[in-house]
Amino acid sequence: MRKMKSIIQRSFSNFFFEYETPRQVLVRNRRVAVVCRIIQLGVLSYIIGWVFMYEKGYQTVDTAISSVFTKMKGVSYTNISEVGRIWDVADYVFPEQGDSSFVVMTNYISTVGQKQDTCPEISI
Repeated sequence: MRKMKSIIQRSFSNFFFEYETPRQVLVRNRRVAVVCRIIQLGVLSYIIGWVFMYEKGYQTVDTAISSVFTKMKGVSYTNISEVGRIWDVADYVFPEQGDSSFVVMTNYISTVGQKQDTCPEISI
């Protein structure tokens, strides 16, 4: 049991308190350096030329084939400053604001003394 505990402690200690770094090698050979830079230039040219410019990979668009049907039902009751109000779908769902959209009211600010009625300027 002690041996296993010792192994586990050593493993955790090694994991948290030791690290390795890769070695770097400096090669002073013109041929190797030129081949390395040509390969790097080829990869960079492929990415810029083929992926970005020819295939326009950054502009890839996929169309979704789906539909969503939403129906709002029910009533709501609010009691603000001891003034109760019953809301139905016509009160809290607004007509389309754009293509295939609707708006559901989530915030309401009440103005005391304001009521829904016809305008006094309009005679019926």
